[in-house]
Amino acid sequence: TTFEKNNVDCESNCPQFNSQNIVNIISPNGDGINDGWSAPSLNECYPNHRITICNRWGDKVSEIENCVGDCWDGTVSKNGEPLPTGAYFYIIELRGVNSAEDEIVTGSITLLR
Repeated sequence: TTFEKNNVDCESNCPQFNSQNIVNIISPNGDGINDGWSAPSLNECYPNHRITICNRWGDKVSEIENCVGDCWDGTVSKNGEPLPTGAYFYIIELRGVNSAEDEIVTGSITLLR
């Protein structure tokens, strides 16, 4: 299922968010194809969210609040340093009008350089 931004009132008509709609591979090499990681309909339906990206050892490498567009480009958020090829993991905290309680969505991202 693909979700696209439209003129629907997201407070009542947003689909349930799940990780099956999230791209799980990025190759930030500047060619314009898969250069960044994003989560479709996240900002439209859950405008108050937080994304944490961790490396395979569980160390936090990036934290993003209220992402719009490409949320992560394969760099450390504090200094912009490019991260090496490998497996990374995301934790999305869904907060806001479409969540009666905070919900957590997790998954993996493969970063290719």
